[in-house]
Amino acid sequence: GGTATMKDTAVRVQDATLEEPGSIRYCYYQDAEEPTSFLLFEWWRKFDDMAYHVELPHFQYLMKAFGAVGCYGRTVEIYRPLPLL
Repeated sequence: GGTATMKDTAVRVQDATLEEPGSIRYCYYQDAEEPTSFLLFEWWRKFDDMAYHVELPHFQYLMKAFGAVGCYGRTVEIYRPLPLL
């Protein structure tokens, strides 16, 4: 049931997040070979927009739902775009 919970929760949070100011792209991917593994890709206009996002109720709901199914093995990496030459 954890995989279904993650997928359902991700879709709900994705829709709400895409309506936030500064949200450019926010989507989830499920590993084709390991269906219990997911990747979240976020693209924000400014870092402050993302920092605001993690304080919102729908994001907090996501964290609680993922924690309830044992999703604790997550890593966060932040990348900045290189200037175009």
